[in-house]
Amino acid sequence: MTPENRRIAALDVLERLRRHEMEEEARELGQLRGRIAQHEQTRDGLERDLRDETRDSTLESARYVADYVRAVRAQIVTHAQAIAALEAKAEGLEDRVRARFRDMRTIGTLSARARSRRAAEHARREAEEMAEIGLQRWQRDPRRTT
Repeated sequence: MTPENRRIAALDVLERLRRHEMEEEARELGQLRGRIAQHEQTRDGLERDLRDETRDSTLESARYVADYVRAVRAQIVTHAQAIAALEAKAEGLEDRVRARFRDMRTIGTLSARARSRRAAEHARREAEEMAEIGLQRWQRDPRRTT
């Protein structure tokens, strides 16, 4: 195996590795986004319930409604904090996915260049061989006058 072929093989392995790492992190990012969506949905449901339940409160239920409002708002804050923490983690993952993609594309470009150089070298050698064969046939041609 020539050094150029070994280099191409190594670049192919690196590209597959980066793709695998990127896909794994993208999958994790998707799961994080799903958890964020669940928290947002729960938070929005709590806010909707809070509006609906406190709209028609009576004087007798005022004390209970106040406790209910405090409890629901505490849950809303908890979900908002969870969303913020997950979004920060997701942002870091997005940066890593972008970096992996950039690395993968760089390695792919290097691999393509190496393949192109190998193909050009192969074509050059083949052209030289064909020229040599043509020259040998011309030299052996009995119709040729010397």
